[in-house]
Amino acid sequence: MIYTFLKKLFTYQQRDMDVILDNQTYHYKKVWFIVVANQPYFGGGVKIAPDARTIRRWEI
Repeated sequence: MIYTFLKKLFTYQQRDMDVILDNQTYHYKKVWFIVVANQPYFGGGVKIAPDARTIRRWEI
């Protein structure tokens, strides 16, 4: 598992990504990943979106 993590860490190719939000497109270059969160923390207390507020349901 450690071997796979290290291999991916050094060989992963960053990509350009487009995010469309409220009919507006945002372009990001050389992105590792994009996270959408409605909670301020990931498991273990990692602050991913400290200003996020919990909502009861998503409206799409």
